[in-house]
Amino acid sequence: MRTRHPSGPTFYICSILALAWGVACGSSDNSKSGAGESQLVEWDFWTGTGPDAQASRPFQYVLDTYSAQNPQVRIVSGVVAHLGGGQDYATTLEQVLAGPNLSPDVDVMTLNNYFEMRDFLALDVLLPLNTVYDTTKMAAGVLASTAVTVNGSTYGAPIDLSRDNVVFYNKHLMDAAQVDISTLTSPTATLNDLFAAAKQVQAYLVANNLPGAAFSLPQAASDVTSSDPSSKYPWTVKDLFFDFILPTTVGRPKLISLLTPGQAHSADWDSADVRQALLYEKTYVDYANQDFLADCVGKTTLECATVAPWDALTSASPTGAMACLGTWYAGNFRQANLVYGQDWGTFVVPGQQGFFLGHMDFFLVAKYGSNQANAKKFIQLITDPTVQTNFNQLFGAIPARIDADLSDASKFDAFDRSTQADLKQLGFTDRTENITASAWAKAMVGPIGKFVTAARGVADQTIINAAVDAAVADLQALCISSQVCVD
Repeated sequence: MRTRHPSGPTFYICSILALAWGVACGSSDNSKSGAGESQLVEWDFWTGTGPDAQASRPFQYVLDTYSAQNPQVRIVSGVVAHLGGGQDYATTLEQVLAGPNLSPDVDVMTLNNYFEMRDFLALDVLLPLNTVYDTTKMAAGVLASTAVTVNGSTYGAPIDLSRDNVVFYNKHLMDAAQVDISTLTSPTATLNDLFAAAKQVQAYLVANNLPGAAFSLPQAASDVTSSDPSSKYPWTVKDLFFDFILPTTVGRPKLISLLTPGQAHSADWDSADVRQALLYEKTYVDYANQDFLADCVGKTTLECATVAPWDALTSASPTGAMACLGTWYAGNFRQANLVYGQDWGTFVVPGQQGFFLGHMDFFLVAKYGSNQANAKKFIQLITDPTVQTNFNQLFGAIPARIDADLSDASKFDAFDRSTQADLKQLGFTDRTENITASAWAKAMVGPIGKFVTAARGVADQTIINAAVDAAVADLQALCISSQVCVD
């Protein structure tokens, strides 16, 4: 779950980073600009004022540290609004992927989707980083993943690692609603147990005339290319379905077969468990804040960025009891001086206790960037264990380096340490969008966004059944058009 993002997502903080690139100039390792000034041109989605604002503080630490070590280098930041900031993220990617002649001159750029990295690789514009930093000291489970290493060459330098298949909750609100957390932390917990808890919270809020909802879903525009019709739907509904609900309902092996190019047939999407997953998606959004979608439909990332309730769980009067889709919630809790185990807690998504679903924010370097020497210094900085520790202390994730020491209780809590322990035990599993074709990943929000719009809050079973039928048909059509299905 982002993302995402985006923040989130994507903000993920979402909802991840990629440090990536410029193609207009030559491949010289000279870091001087044409005017003789030493620069580092970077794009990120953390220095803006949107929902990623909680991530701006840790990233500013990185920039400040780089400047202190390289006072002769002027950092030129261009905000790429994956979830908030300056230039629209999706539009920027469209420009970049259009080809070298249209690409602006950039040395480093933030991404969080590996399928987009594969698009960059197809254009042959990324610099292998095997000799830039010591990959052997990074998390083996991360670098063994196809996410950042392709055909033996490592292109991504991750700075953080987040576990996505966890649910965050406000302990005070859950206690007030008399929710028994043990029913959710049990190895046998199911999505039905989760929805029973949501129903209990919702009843408490209504009985006490309190605002809010059991689940908090951030308002966020899509992270797909802006020319795609799916861009009017938020990435949150897509991540919720494909990373939170569908793997639980159909199982991870079937999910992989459904999304791996050449392994699926369109008929595989018309099954009882896929249909049940859609109904679970409806149940989840019915227990969520009802403004997460309406205010963002038809809006761009930037137009939507200022209204995301990322602090719903952490405010003095919380308007959400539970949330998933990103460990930036942990960062939000900490920046609000809330204590893990006392004010907030987590549990693994029911039904997903057996694997570690996650994502990284990682940097990519331009193969033909103008300031390549400075970009390499940046890579070396963000892969340093001390820098990763200090960054993630506030960001909410854990260092991508599995050798990072998380024992300092003033920087990391039991949630961080359990996340690292689970990573070592279970290994790293990529998010759903990163195991499939780019064409599918970029458009997968469409069928789910359309379904949620049609089914949310509806009680008439005939309308619900029609929405499920339409969603199945849309998923089948996308599977064929993206050449994931072999039909």
